[in-house]
Amino acid sequence: MSKLQKTVESLTLELEAAKLATLNEFNKNMVLERQLELSAKEKSALERDVVSLAELRNENALLKVPSFFIRKLTTQVFAFINIQLFNSLLLRRECCSFSNGEYVKSGLAELEKWIVNATEEFAGTSWHELNYIRQAVGFLVIHQKRKKSLEEIRQDLCPKLTVRQIYRISTMYWDDKYGTQSVSNEVVSQMREIVNKDSQNLSSSNSFLLDDDLSIPFSTEDVYMAIPALNPSDVELPQFFSEYPSAQLLLQDQK
Repeated sequence: MSKLQKTVESLTLELEAAKLATLNEFNKNMVLERQLELSAKEKSALERDVVSLAELRNENALLKVPSFFIRKLTTQVFAFINIQLFNSLLLRRECCSFSNGEYVKSGLAELEKWIVNATEEFAGTSWHELNYIRQAVGFLVIHQKRKKSLEEIRQDLCPKLTVRQIYRISTMYWDDKYGTQSVSNEVVSQMREIVNKDSQNLSSSNSFLLDDDLSIPFSTEDVYMAIPALNPSDVELPQFFSEYPSAQLLLQDQK
């Protein structure tokens, strides 16, 4: 009886272990499925942005909007894209994966094509506005992260990012495609020490998120210089103006 009881207990333990393994695999698959859905949504959003930018460019050309205003508007749009993507990546662990980095990288490539086609006259510094998300994605998709020193990461891979932001990405990173690891424990310890010191400094910001202030100031002089000079005599008035006595003065100026 004792032997039979032990056999039953052993089988019960094996069954519980199998259930736990199945549950873990199910949870893992659910996380991967959600991550892929989010990646697809982000890429789709970038593609929609490209279409919207193309339509906006065509409308501006039709309305003969000065290139100065188009540059400012385009720069502001790309700054918004940069902030939204970068903050989403740092807030959600499922976005800090290798495959999501590949998705976003392909979307950024589409934006780069649009900028090249738009030329610097209309796109301005739009590509530079994406520096944060570009560098973050570049970090996600590189291999052999464990061989990178903190100095290499800060100077070569992510010069725009703060240590707090790099630390956040490094500790949230997971490779759902190749199973590679994040940076070494030594680098993590170095970053943690720097972050802790910064936290004690009341004058420094403890937030790893980008500020969503998208104002791009420009002076009235910039506006004046951007608008071409117009000679009123060169403007052709509509024919119906001749029917109004009050408009005769304008018609005389054109003669």
